[in-house]
Amino acid sequence: MIKNNISENKKQIIKYGQKLGEKNMTPATSGNISVRTGENILITGSGTCLADLNEEEIVLIDKDCNVVDGQIKPSSEKNLHSAIYSIRPDINAIVHCHAPYISAFAVCHIPLSKPIISENVFYFGEIPVADYALPGSDKLVENTAKYFTKHDAVLLANHGIIIGAKDLKNAYYLMETAETFAQIYLNSMLLGGPKELSKKDIEELFKNANINEVEANQNIVDFVITLGIAKSKREAREFIEAGAISINGEKVTNIETIIDKTM
Repeated sequence: MIKNNISENKKQIIKYGQKLGEKNMTPATSGNISVRTGENILITGSGTCLADLNEEEIVLIDKDCNVVDGQIKPSSEKNLHSAIYSIRPDINAIVHCHAPYISAFAVCHIPLSKPIISENVFYFGEIPVADYALPGSDKLVENTAKYFTKHDAVLLANHGIIIGAKDLKNAYYLMETAETFAQIYLNSMLLGGPKELSKKDIEELFKNANINEVEANQNIVDFVITLGIAKSKREAREFIEAGAISINGEKVTNIETIIDKTM
């Protein structure tokens, strides 16, 4: 069963690496992908091209980043991936890219935080910028991993972006969403600057989102943390337990109160 999981996960890494390449989000040998596999991690090898991978270029490592199976060096960002998995047991896949529009914001140290597109507000709330550190260094891990207590995506200053999700498909979708948002944001600045969504717009977004209850709770928890009301997911959940908003017929939170207190 474990061997079957490894084989299937390798195929998924190759598939989504190709998709990232088709979207020009992983030029040449930039970026890396990993998938949690049991107690271990499958990660792309150092110097490999995500758009043109083969199974021999994907390495199995343990949580301490020792090679379990593979003939090439794992990605130099392996320690960052391992740290994120350790912090977030709900994350099972990580994608790091140097996507051009996202990276433009990363090199300018500008977070993707303005509420101008509903998808970005709902899925990210904010994408913060971690301080610069040498790629592959322990300092990069220190500067970046801590943001994953509150966020699923982080810009790496003068570098790129890293995103975690429940599986690789969703990590890819989030990467595509973030890159599209960055492109729209940049283009809007050429036209005089974007017009932000109002408090009412954001309120309606959370009221009317057609999502299941688990996703609703998770995204609203992240939203509460992003707005600075709570410092942790646990604190955020405690804050919203008495809420009165209905999603799919289930009362989950009072988003009006949240927005009024923070915007």
